[in-house]
Amino acid sequence: VGENGELKHDTPKTELLPDITIGYMSEKTSGERYQGVTLGISIPLWTSRNKLRQARANIQASRAEQADAVLQQRSRMETLFHQAQTLHSLSLLYSRTLSECSNMLLSAQALQAGEISQIDYITQASVYYDTFDQWLTAQRDYHKAHAVLHAFELK
Repeated sequence: VGENGELKHDTPKTELLPDITIGYMSEKTSGERYQGVTLGISIPLWTSRNKLRQARANIQASRAEQADAVLQQRSRMETLFHQAQTLHSLSLLYSRTLSECSNMLLSAQALQAGEISQIDYITQASVYYDTFDQWLTAQRDYHKAHAVLHAFELK
């Protein structure tokens, strides 16, 4: 099989020539005996045909495997692209939420003034830092997916 997927004819010439056999044969049956020289010839019509069929089947299987690999890679990249889009949207949402709802400075002032209890302050701080952690996680995952997509693009 050539590089272009075409069949090369690499069959040795000895396989294309007919096989000639000469021998001596003796057979004994009940009451009779046969002896003599034997001559045989075999023409390789079907052996080459089977090799050609096998080579064509191998080419077809290789092409199917290649098409499957391309399809799988494309599917992985599309999934990764959609995941990156979702993570980017989520990251923007967390960023907006953090910028709009960040009242840690006011909560600290209210705690100092005695307007809220320490438990309320810790609860608010916990919610803020959980949201901040989720924002950082979304950012990290987005950048990882983005890097994989660009690495594939550079290949």
